[in-house]
Amino acid sequence: GGVRLAPAEIKIIFGNLPPIYEIHQKIRNELSEIIYSWSEDHSIGNLILNHAHELMKSYPPFINFFEKTKS
Repeated sequence: GGVRLAPAEIKIIFGNLPPIYEIHQKIRNELSEIIYSWSEDHSIGNLILNHAHELMKSYPPFINFFEKTKS
């Protein structure tokens, strides 16, 4: 193997991903339900809008950390 990261480094690098993963799992599950019972009344846009607050809350910590590491 190669160089392994210490647990603290892993938490720093990937610690902000679980909230993003969780919201995308919710969206995927709801999208699957919509597709399974598709009708013209369904809207994928509404699905995204229903989760907009959660998306806006979960992404900034990850993006801000990414921006800091680029400097």
